[in-house]
Amino acid sequence: MKSAFVRLAILGTEQKVLLLLIFLGVVIRFYNVITASAIDMDGIEYVSAARDFIAGRFGKALSAIRLPAFPAAIAFFHFFVPDIELAGRVVSLVFGLLLIVLCFRFARQLWGEEKAYWLAAFVAIHPYLIEYSARVLSESLATFLFAGSFFFFYQGWVTGNTRRFFWAGAFLTFAYLTKPEYIIYFLPLSLVLLWHERKARNIPTFLACCVLVAFTFLIYLRLHTGFWIIDRKMLSWGGQGQQSSMFSYLAHVISAPAVLKNIPVVFYHFCEAIYLPFLFLAFVGFKRADSSFVALALMLVASHIFGRSFILHATKRYSLEFAPIIMVFAMNGVGTARNYLTRFSYGKPLSAILLFVMAGVLLFEGIAFPNYGRQMEKKAGLMLRASGEGKSIASRLPILAFYADGNWTNLEAMLQEARTCEDLQTVLLSKKIGYVVVDNKIERSFPFIKDCTPNLPVFAYLKNGKEQMRIYRRAGS
Repeated sequence: MKSAFVRLAILGTEQKVLLLLIFLGVVIRFYNVITASAIDMDGIEYVSAARDFIAGRFGKALSAIRLPAFPAAIAFFHFFVPDIELAGRVVSLVFGLLLIVLCFRFARQLWGEEKAYWLAAFVAIHPYLIEYSARVLSESLATFLFAGSFFFFYQGWVTGNTRRFFWAGAFLTFAYLTKPEYIIYFLPLSLVLLWHERKARNIPTFLACCVLVAFTFLIYLRLHTGFWIIDRKMLSWGGQGQQSSMFSYLAHVISAPAVLKNIPVVFYHFCEAIYLPFLFLAFVGFKRADSSFVALALMLVASHIFGRSFILHATKRYSLEFAPIIMVFAMNGVGTARNYLTRFSYGKPLSAILLFVMAGVLLFEGIAFPNYGRQMEKKAGLMLRASGEGKSIASRLPILAFYADGNWTNLEAMLQEARTCEDLQTVLLSKKIGYVVVDNKIERSFPFIKDCTPNLPVFAYLKNGKEQMRIYRRAGS
């Protein structure tokens, strides 16, 4: 402890400021976990698979629509954190913090301590990395694993250390078991090794974990689905029941013109995920980066943008894993920006002001503010759970049923099918629905539901600002 204080005392002013930024980034991550509104809808699927792991239903957990690494991590942390939702948030928090440590250690080994502080600070204050460090989503774990894989691979490339290639492959394998799209990066990285004659001998080492673990999982999926797929969501591309051969789902991949149109969209969301100030610093620091690092980064970015273009749905969330890698260019851009600003008579104070303004904006953007609609869903679900009721719930979102520990039915789909009150009553009866949850959006989308609910007893009425919700108990339930 004493040596740590001594080391802190001898740090320069710049490094102390960067340590402060890292500390503030960590504090906001903890704050977001503590003040979280409600679980994400994708998080419900992760928690469901985690419960299967906890109960020993490994076959069911491995057959879930979500890949198993993140649910398995939630199940492990659940041994120490009784609340399973909080366990999921703690998983994201821990790997969000480990990402800062990982970036600092690799940067210090590769480029020196001064740049390591800058890289760690940038990762610590990146608003989206802060945000996803508190959500029950796989982004934090996946970003940590992908960044580790990339840095291990690059370190192996520049040092020739064979073990680094093994760890790069191992991290990338578990990144695939977290999010399916990471499996594509084995191809370009293997081709890079194959292209360099002296490094081609490292290909078996790099692919060892992929063959032993990832390929085993692919065979498992093949045996249980009859298709060669990288995750079960691929079966929805064309409808599982309509597929006749083990590769027939590929017939439903979007057309080449649609892919070309989607490339600019994916690129836009990629830039959005990196964030504008870091994009600017990365642009000015591009020439300062090592040519090998530039080549590897550009190759993986191109693979990512092209690969994601085959999927019509694109958001910044799917490009977040590249943020730590692009931060390396931003780290190099600091020197370029500083040299430019020092040309002016007030260059140093101007640099400090710009740093604090940028950091303040980024940290503020990283704060998760309450989502009142989701808070109402959570409150209503907990009310039903406390009353010992609510085992069969029809609502717009599954969040309420998750907190009520009940079975969920999609009310929107039900109302689209039943366009009259008589039809609705018939569907509710056939599905044995006990509670119907009507919120603002349901009332706006299906006005006729107001004529169907006057005779239903109201279990609870919740209101928060403009958001309101009524929970009706179906007669006879």
